[in-house]
Amino acid sequence: TDVTYADLAGGANFTSLDPGTPGANFRLDYGAVTFTDAAGTTQQFGQATIDLDHDQVSQEFQFSGSVDNTFEYIVGLYYFKEHASERRPFSHQASTNLLDENTNELQRSVTATGAQFSIENEAWAAFSEMTWSPEYFDERLHVTFGARHSADKRAATRNNQRAVWSDEGEGLRIVESMNLPDSFGQGPDAINRQWPASAESDYRNDSFTLVTAYDITDDVNGYAKISEGYKSGGYNTREPDSIIFADGFAPETVTNYEIGLKGEFFDRRLRVNAAAFQTDYEDMQFNFVLAGSIGDTRTLNAGTATITGFEIDAMAVLTAGLIATVSYGYLDPNYDEVINPYNDSENGSIGDESDRYVFPQAAQHSYTVGLDYTFEPFSFGQLSANISYDWKDERATTPIIEEVNLETVQGDRSTATNVKGSWIDDYGLLNARMTLSDLVVGQGAFRVALWCKNLEDKDYVVSAISNLPHADRSVMWGDPRSYGLDVIYEY
Repeated sequence: TDVTYADLAGGANFTSLDPGTPGANFRLDYGAVTFTDAAGTTQQFGQATIDLDHDQVSQEFQFSGSVDNTFEYIVGLYYFKEHASERRPFSHQASTNLLDENTNELQRSVTATGAQFSIENEAWAAFSEMTWSPEYFDERLHVTFGARHSADKRAATRNNQRAVWSDEGEGLRIVESMNLPDSFGQGPDAINRQWPASAESDYRNDSFTLVTAYDITDDVNGYAKISEGYKSGGYNTREPDSIIFADGFAPETVTNYEIGLKGEFFDRRLRVNAAAFQTDYEDMQFNFVLAGSIGDTRTLNAGTATITGFEIDAMAVLTAGLIATVSYGYLDPNYDEVINPYNDSENGSIGDESDRYVFPQAAQHSYTVGLDYTFEPFSFGQLSANISYDWKDERATTPIIEEVNLETVQGDRSTATNVKGSWIDDYGLLNARMTLSDLVVGQGAFRVALWCKNLEDKDYVVSAISNLPHADRSVMWGDPRSYGLDVIYEY
């Protein structure tokens, strides 16, 4: 047994205080727990459950047209509304052994938590795009201008609940309580109180796009593009501080620069698309993990970043019915500045921490290769086969890349202590599919496909959690070999 991993399932009980014994230092299972506190009262917390509710509606209207083959345009309106709520009744979260700073001895501790969240979001947008192809360039030059006005309204409420019992030599006593509302009804009466928070804000943004494209030949086109975008501000329901929660966070903006080439060659037997780009982020929304917590985060507009990259994909007809495809992507993402106001440097100043951060889930290299073969038609339908191999480079799953040990600043407003970034190894997956289509039945046709993913049945990690107390990390494994049958009828 690897004791550096926390048990996120059943969780071993406290059978030993020996750090080398699995389960001796940490249990996180959200399961039922019963114990008797120092006052002789039996505390019982049931299985943790989460009640989720989410409703949304969206609608978009578009009107498009052209004028004398010189102007093409599109105008539109967009609307979006959603409501979501989450209720997690007061229940057992974790049992652990905490180190007493005075005696340097381990003390058993039990934590129970609960939460209630709700959000109301609305978004409106008006957009337009026009492409001009002037006659005096033989309509080979195409200039596109686009604009979008966005209006967003964000509203949220949240109520976090927590109680901690600690054994300081006289049995488990309540040592901490926070926000225990009557509606939960499972916390000790002596700490039954409520402290909710709610807030709402409006955000506006105008973004623009400019594209210049030129048809070098009838089969080759080159282009340059500048586009803007934004992510609305809002509220972090995992923020435990009511005042900071109500302050929310501001929008994030991005500007993208791109040049590319699209073409068909060798009598259209080869198609190639290639693009190079740079993306600049401003006022990036960062989630800082709070000290002493697993899931509490603080969202701040604390950084700027630049991503440069290159993408190319090609498709070639090798023989009659046989097509090869290949795609490759390169990413070089970098944080230019990350200002953490709770980093508690020795002189109390606020410094740039960008050298400690990487973009999570951003593989530097990735590629896909594949072969498609279409057989000669049968009297009853068309048979085709595909095999592909997808590979991704190693990458981080959390933004912090080195271990840090930061002290608390301004009460509980600090970043997490001992947070270490987790990297996952590169991996490649082999997939295959066989499809029989054009099976005419009635007024439509069936398409039947037999597929298999991860043919080699590889073990691979897709994500990792690195901020668990008393554990280096816990991983999430990718799907093993899987196969299935798709049956689709189109009419």
